[in-house]
Amino acid sequence: MPHVATTGTFSWRRFLVTFAMSMTVLAIMLFVMASQGIALAAPLAGIGGVVLEFDRLEGQGFQLLPVTNDTDRAAGVPMARAKIDRLVITDLHMYKDLKVGGKTVRVSITASPVEISGLVQDMTYQQAGSIAFTQQTVDEQRGANPLSMTAPGVVIEDARIIAHYLFQNKAKLPGMKLEVKVID
Repeated sequence: MPHVATTGTFSWRRFLVTFAMSMTVLAIMLFVMASQGIALAAPLAGIGGVVLEFDRLEGQGFQLLPVTNDTDRAAGVPMARAKIDRLVITDLHMYKDLKVGGKTVRVSITASPVEISGLVQDMTYQQAGSIAFTQQTVDEQRGANPLSMTAPGVVIEDARIIAHYLFQNKAKLPGMKLEVKVID
């Protein structure tokens, strides 16, 4: 009995309908992400030593905890973890200096006013012209988080922070400018 090879049939109509439905769903997902600011919600973990400078930060739902985290130079470095539920930053300048081919290249982002929800930031340095808290509480306990500081509201002015981990659930950066330049 000879074997007969058969080929399947291909329905262009079924293919095009399925393809169009898939592209429509993808377009809707991208539109929702872009309109909600989620497209900028990528964490900047593991890049170490990002410098943040700003004129003013106003936040609600502030919490500060001691943590250890890794940097680009060492493991298990003691840091302060700041968590802020919602915040607005005026005149943000965020940059990272990288060694590339024997030269220092600065990758810089500026924007204002920046709106962020769900900020988590691990830092080793913070300097500010002023910091004001509303209803600040400092709590010392045994366990994983022996010390915490909380406040329903925080205002930080003229600040410089060195952060080793940044995460935002949602971020909007109106007027964002990205600049890459050799600085030496």
